[in-house]
Amino acid sequence: MKRLILFVVFFCSLSTLLSAQGFFDEFALKNAFGRSKLTIGDIKGSPYLDKEYQTGTVLTSDDLLFKNVPLRYNCYQDILEFKQNDLSYDLMPRTLVKKAEFGGKIFIYKNIESNGDSKSYFEELAEGKASLFVRYIVKFYEAEPLKGYASPVPAKFDNLSKSYYISFGDSPVKMITNNKKLLEVFPDKKGEMDLFITKQKLSAKKEDDLKKIVAYYNSL
Repeated sequence: MKRLILFVVFFCSLSTLLSAQGFFDEFALKNAFGRSKLTIGDIKGSPYLDKEYQTGTVLTSDDLLFKNVPLRYNCYQDILEFKQNDLSYDLMPRTLVKKAEFGGKIFIYKNIESNGDSKSYFEELAEGKASLFVRYIVKFYEAEPLKGYASPVPAKFDNLSKSYYISFGDSPVKMITNNKKLLEVFPDKKGEMDLFITKQKLSAKKEDDLKKIVAYYNSL
């Protein structure tokens, strides 16, 4: 009950929320370069999967459903943000978010296998006995000052990357990097899965192929 009340307070009281803009103010202070301070306006690119808010729903770990919430995903910070009264706020703590759906995507906060207590938001691509997830990461690059005849390079968010994972029920997600790792995830059906992947010429490095592979496993 205490955790549930805390989450409700997060949605209803602005004084208890961390402003997303506050992150960028702090970010600017930590990345000052002598002549001037770096602000979000100085950074090229975007830390967001989609910078526009999409109206969606948030299901808490206590199964409380919030509807019509404007949401977006900050890949750099691994944070869901929501908008209230034209201001952006971080949806915290992450552990209270069971599922968030917006913009045709489903995000779930899950443990990562073999990575200590590490957790992250993942987009769910397929659900079943085995579920397929993708993790998004955006990198930040420092500004490069003028060097000789080379023009200065502004600070930027860039190189959106995707990595794929599979999990069974509430178990931690397992990262899939190649076909060998993929087959290790299905020890109970390894022979059948190997034959299917080989005959169909599928690759663990292709999202559409992974969807076909997981769908086939779930059909067995």
